[in-house]
Amino acid sequence: MLDREVVPEGKVASERASLLGLFLRRVRELLVAVETARQTSVQERLTQLWAARLEISSIGLDEDFFELGGDSLTAAELQGDIDREFGVEVSATTLFLSPTIAELTQVIEEAVAAARPGTAEAYPGGRQ
Repeated sequence: MLDREVVPEGKVASERASLLGLFLRRVRELLVAVETARQTSVQERLTQLWAARLEISSIGLDEDFFELGGDSLTAAELQGDIDREFGVEVSATTLFLSPTIAELTQVIEEAVAAARPGTAEAYPGGRQ
């Protein structure tokens, strides 16, 4: 039974808190899975690059790079990955101003479109 007594300090019993934590992690995983199914090719590749650099298996489009454990060194490494992957240079400042995959995708798509005027797709493979 999950209804346990509250300890004198007012904390919920550890079993209940543990179950709640497990439930919240699972909900997050499901939400990320739904997001992943609707990603563009740029978002999908960025997610892979972030996952590799941050050593995290699932990343939502609106999660902040720095809140996920990224730092300035990792940002500089990721900047190089982005430059190589998409063929455009993004400034180091860009990751600080656009710290989510959703925001960074827009910056990259605009940069690629500007570098390749007249192309219908912002990135090879375009939107899925």
